[in-house]
Amino acid sequence: MNLSLIATSIAIGRDCGPAGLEEIISGFFSNVPDQFAWMISMKIRSLFIVLLLCLAAPILQAQLHDVKILATREKLDETRERSGNTTQTTKEIIYNLTIESKTFKLIPALEIKYMIFYEDIQAGSTNKARLSSVKGSQSITELQARSKVKIKTKPIKLATQELDAGWYYTSGSSGRARDAVKGVWVRAYADGKMVGEYINPSTLDNKQNWKE
Repeated sequence: MNLSLIATSIAIGRDCGPAGLEEIISGFFSNVPDQFAWMISMKIRSLFIVLLLCLAAPILQAQLHDVKILATREKLDETRERSGNTTQTTKEIIYNLTIESKTFKLIPALEIKYMIFYEDIQAGSTNKARLSSVKGSQSITELQARSKVKIKTKPIKLATQELDAGWYYTSGSSGRARDAVKGVWVRAYADGKMVGEYINPSTLDNKQNWKE
């Protein structure tokens, strides 16, 4: 068995992808002498291809994990004011993003893009809460090998409006309307390719679309 060919296939998996690997493997089997061809059943060949693709999978996914991203919420300010029989509390928050290199090489330029989704609830309304989003980006000149950089997102204001006890809306809606963050989505790009991603909750990408 040509172990050199197998090693080469795995090594270049990042560039050629699964289809390319299968083509290389097919080339390997085509070089088997005719007198031994009958010994290699299609089942064995298929199992061999699956095994090699499994070995190559970590390499194929490595680029996506070159950068690890974490996001933590921070409250900057909170104000409270009265208007008639309603109390409104407004919180101003940001997300601190930790960008961590998981490789042993310098990443010369990195662009961080993010989207923060939140419900903007209108007090007194029975309509479905409106989903809004804030997006932004920041550039990192360089990210040293196995190092971390911290950046901040744009501020977001979340309001809570609450009726005094004994009061109610004629629409029948709740006497308390509260904006809430529904998800955070961050991507890291290097040389035009995505090298890291953070999604919270993990199902967010099933409900929302990424917008550049």
